[in-house]
Amino acid sequence: MLSIFDVLTGQHRETEELFADVQDAIDTAELPLARLVFQLLSSRLIAGMHAEHTRVYPQFARCAGLVAEVEEAIKQHDAIERAINHVRVSTISDDQWCDAIARLATLVADHADYEACMLFPIARLALTTEQVHGLAMDYERARTESVPFAGVSISYEPAPELPIYCHVRPRAA
Repeated sequence: MLSIFDVLTGQHRETEELFADVQDAIDTAELPLARLVFQLLSSRLIAGMHAEHTRVYPQFARCAGLVAEVEEAIKQHDAIERAINHVRVSTISDDQWCDAIARLATLVADHADYEACMLFPIARLALTTEQVHGLAMDYERARTESVPFAGVSISYEPAPELPIYCHVRPRAA
């Protein structure tokens, strides 16, 4: 049975491999393939971040006392999500798209390092074996449930309601 640390470390490795696939496609001038792999990658990132927000981070904060560290991780997730949104919805040139992917890869790698060096060692000491195995199952369940909306949504936060603008022409006299 895998622990939450094993599962998340595996997710980090899978993410690195997908970024490498995107970069390989960019390097061989196969941008349509790079964009396709990015869609898969971004959906997995959004789903994983949502599962961490709802299942993992609350436990780390409550049981391991990692309140400030979890707040920092959430800030990093917000930056990653903004970068994903920029790549997904912006009308940018191919060169700008490739640069945005490189910046996103750096944000994700830095976040994975933060989790591995800051969150995991302390949480590993504070959580019981049953908790780390149960958290792994909860995370996987939440990530699986998040996948359907992660691919079509650019945010896992509800969108604000926009005001409705209606222009009415005056009647001709």
